[in-house]
Amino acid sequence: TLVDVNNIVGEVTGISDVLGVDMNKVLISDKQFTKKNVETFMASFNPGPNDVVIFMYSGHGYRFSNQTEKYPQLDMRYSEYQTIDDGATMNLKQVFDAIVKKGARLNLVLGDCCNSDIGFSRSVGSSFMNSRSSVDPDVNKLRQLFLKTDGDIIAAGASKGEYSWCTMNNGGFFTCSFIGALREEISKFKQDDVPDWGDIMKGTVNGTLKKSELCAE
Repeated sequence: TLVDVNNIVGEVTGISDVLGVDMNKVLISDKQFTKKNVETFMASFNPGPNDVVIFMYSGHGYRFSNQTEKYPQLDMRYSEYQTIDDGATMNLKQVFDAIVKKGARLNLVLGDCCNSDIGFSRSVGSSFMNSRSSVDPDVNKLRQLFLKTDGDIIAAGASKGEYSWCTMNNGGFFTCSFIGALREEISKFKQDDVPDWGDIMKGTVNGTLKKSELCAE
């Protein structure tokens, strides 16, 4: 959603400004968000060995009935009347693998989308789609996370068979929880002086679950 895009871009922009590093934002949305355009960009972009790459998807997601991959399919159709087939979807893990191969120092691949069974196998195809704080940062902690960390992270807002919740005003629960967990980890008020991406992702999961449970009630 546009709210999620604004939230994550605003967060990363603020971090890059504080750290004094350049940020290259690439936004693919609306009718431009097609599998072909994403694959073209993925093939052409070349991060340096000391760069940080953040990929964020917010939108519809699903899984095929015969799918074995645990991560969701990204819905790359502009209209729900378009046919769901391999020409209009990629798995989040495909994006992750393609980005990791580029050799950047730190890669974050995030998907705020549903991961529920769409009701048919990959080979069938259909035109139907199921439904979908402030911070006082410690700059040294930011440096540790973004400038002194190597690794690869992939995460999605829903497990197999689950939906990804959102609100019109605040955006996706997963995105909000990720930003909240990140801000908590790099806060001056947090006693732990060693920021850790693992703790951030645990906080993201816990925050998403708590918000979803409130809706379920």
